Amino acid sequence: MKEYEKYVPCPQGFSCVYRGAEESVQRHGEAYELHLFEVVDATGNVAKAYEVCDAAGIYPPFNRSVSVQETLTRVQRG
Repeated sequence: MKEYEKYVPCPQGFSCVYRGAEESVQRHGEAYELHLFEVVDATGNVAKAYEVCDAAGIYPPFNRSVSVQETLTRVQRG
């Protein structure tokens, strides 16, 4: 998911790791996709976790927005 990785703030010396996506949801005339990322250091310790939300209008004019939010808990692996 390189397309969304550019939205995740990743300091020098850290790596951005894609951890998956949640199911797409439609509500209020928009379709939402949540993509989960972790920022890890060189030893693999998780520094921060982020959700990237891609929202697109399902009716004309089909607007699209991408936002990023730091999550309070780490991504569950499983």
